[in-house]
Amino acid sequence: MHPGKTTGLGATLSAPITTGRMRPPASLSPVDPSAHGYVTEEHFASGTASAFEAVGTLEPDGRWSVTPGKSAPFCTRIVVRRPSQADRFNGTVLVEWFNVSGGLEAEPDWTFLSPEIVRGGYAHVGVSAQAFGVNGGTALVRVPGREPSAGLATSQPARYGPLHHPGDPFSFDMLSQIGRALRHPEHHFALGDLRPQRILAIGESQSAFFLTTYVNAVQPVALVFDGFLVHSRGAGAASLTGTPIAGEGVPRPVHIRDDTSVPVFVFETETDLGPRLDYVLARQPDTDRIRTWEVAGTAHADSYTIGGMTDLLGCDHPINEGPQHFVVQAALVALDRWVTDGTPPPTAAPLRLAQADP
Repeated sequence: MHPGKTTGLGATLSAPITTGRMRPPASLSPVDPSAHGYVTEEHFASGTASAFEAVGTLEPDGRWSVTPGKSAPFCTRIVVRRPSQADRFNGTVLVEWFNVSGGLEAEPDWTFLSPEIVRGGYAHVGVSAQAFGVNGGTALVRVPGREPSAGLATSQPARYGPLHHPGDPFSFDMLSQIGRALRHPEHHFALGDLRPQRILAIGESQSAFFLTTYVNAVQPVALVFDGFLVHSRGAGAASLTGTPIAGEGVPRPVHIRDDTSVPVFVFETETDLGPRLDYVLARQPDTDRIRTWEVAGTAHADSYTIGGMTDLLGCDHPINEGPQHFVVQAALVALDRWVTDGTPPPTAAPLRLAQADP
């Protein structure tokens, strides 16, 4: 299934980076990809990206119209994990928007999904989509005792000195250009001998806020991705100016646009429904292109993702051990099947709440 015709080659992808030492995104994944016949490589992706400006008011229904605004050059990194043998590849590339909320680049969806990724033969491409990962700065979620991040470009200049990020307003188009490059035959070297049939965008938490905006505003004009896994979004969405939450001009709540041309799977944990994310305000009916699962007994960040970092986060309460990772892996398989052959995921009744504002 191809979402439509795209133009151009997208970003320019470099050969695998070998200078210096790779700084991997933070992950507590139990999977060593090399033990499952996977190759891990890092590439630079460069080009000129556009920011987007809203045409009219951004309405809660998510049917947003945008036009390209300012443009700026960029050079960011992608981390590619792929089966070394083409006959192990299932045809689907997962493009994850790295999460930067906690003061460092992290890949929570690789953490949650990696057992299924290597079992099913997916390729995974993580993207340093936001400026924080490249340039550093102050995190959205302040972790006690953690200083502002220096970012890739300044922390390891021997390897990452060429990187430059013009700012989060350009992140949306950067993601499009990277997705487009992975699809184009001229850049298939980044995937070895693999030939992608489907490219899905995935992201969790702050990244899901950005993907919500991407689905509503950018995908209708970019037509790059075949489907989306929007994991643990809240009631709102990122602004086109790059503010991740409560940005100017962004309504709250906002729905996923109901005229999306590609499948969108929204996955919500129980704690995503109430304060602070308040996803309950953005609930919407399932359609033939939108499916939502709300999973009882699960938490936005659980023991599977936090592991031994509990003390570093200043948390002195027990950490939820609900098996979110099993259910979100099932969601990935269901989304991939939905995109591949049109079989929609099972429906799931929303959780019943004793009160709307606990």
